[in-house]
Amino acid sequence: TAHRGDPDRGKAFFEETFTACAALMQAIVRHPRPVIAEVDGLATAAGAQLVASCDLAIASHEATFCTPGVNIGLFCS
Repeated sequence: TAHRGDPDRGKAFFEETFTACAALMQAIVRHPRPVIAEVDGLATAAGAQLVASCDLAIASHEATFCTPGVNIGLFCS
């Protein structure tokens, strides 16, 4: 939220962040070997997307998954 004070109200920062996240998730999907996610806490928003990008997910009893963006019309892809 610190970048909301930028002249573009943080648009460049958020575009850069989302581009990096998308590239990471695509790299996981394209990886030639299985990628395993291990979750032992909160995986929310992009964290939940990161787990979904993996071939297998292992979650502890402490793991929690949340996609709060759906409450405002956003969708994790």
